[in-house]
Amino acid sequence: MKSNVRGAVVKSDGFVTTRDLASQIFRQLFQKDDRILVAVSGGPDSMALLALLADFRTVELHAVTVDHGLRAESFGEAKSVGDVCNKLGVPHTILSWDDVKPNSGIQQAARAARYALLCDFARANNLSCLTTAHHADDQAETILMRLTSGSGLGGLAGMQMVSERFETNALDAANPVKHIRPLLQFSKASLLLTCKAMDIPFVDDPSNANMRFERVQLRKIMESLATNGLSRERLLRLAERAALADEALDRAAEVFLSENPVFIGEQTVMLDWLRLSEEPKAIRQRVLPKILDLVSGGSFVAKLERIESLIDDIDAAFEDGKSLKRSIGHWVVSISRLGKLNIQAAPLRNRGTKA
Repeated sequence: MKSNVRGAVVKSDGFVTTRDLASQIFRQLFQKDDRILVAVSGGPDSMALLALLADFRTVELHAVTVDHGLRAESFGEAKSVGDVCNKLGVPHTILSWDDVKPNSGIQQAARAARYALLCDFARANNLSCLTTAHHADDQAETILMRLTSGSGLGGLAGMQMVSERFETNALDAANPVKHIRPLLQFSKASLLLTCKAMDIPFVDDPSNANMRFERVQLRKIMESLATNGLSRERLLRLAERAALADEALDRAAEVFLSENPVFIGEQTVMLDWLRLSEEPKAIRQRVLPKILDLVSGGSFVAKLERIESLIDDIDAAFEDGKSLKRSIGHWVVSISRLGKLNIQAAPLRNRGTKA
């Protein structure tokens, strides 16, 4: 195993990390005039990302560390990140999560607060994107977590390398912040070696070993699963296949909508279910949420199980020649005995029901 990062390779578990490879990925993801916010916790993953981006030197960087205030050492660790940034010539800012901490779900709350702080900082400072150090091991854990929660193809596709975030602490509506995860191809072990080879210090967060947290539990389970064939590489391959299938279904749904008229009036939407019933159920499960999202102005959200149940009910009513009316989110979906699907805004008094 080689650890000479400068001009050569760092190999670990079948993954290869080099400055050249990192630069190649960065060139594909970033423009020369980009101003990048890099989130740096002080752990080996984010410190490796910081060092590789600083070495890239083609884009303008601003590092930000969020101090969640959950451990006595956290502020000192955040300051130590600033010391490394100073040596690398990268401006650094510490943001603090000062809200009252919840008694339960602390990791989820901390994550939400972190992204809200980071996105607001990016907007306020005209930074073009947020980069985080999610890597291949994180991706495998995410896929396993979504598998256990019953996610569909979109969830099993895992984290996207480029996505948008809308989190904000501000009162006004949030503009999306581009979120880039450039290290999804790299293993954690290779990033550790990168830090050591580039002489970049890092800290270990003890919460990463706390069995109270779901990700830590899954990490232990993954070690056992790997010995029985369900390795990280196979989970990542599952994500690739899920992403391809998800894209294919999404395109098929778009083609249906482009070829079949959907009447959208001021207060109602009408669709011929007879034509849609000829498509596979997976397409029906795509088309209906797309229509609901369209009439909702892009804000429609519902769990996959809710959509599946609604489609099953509509199919059964259509086959039996019966009418049906169901509520989902802020909408009422009904089908006539003749197979005409109608979508109308729910009365205001009924809009408290969650999808």
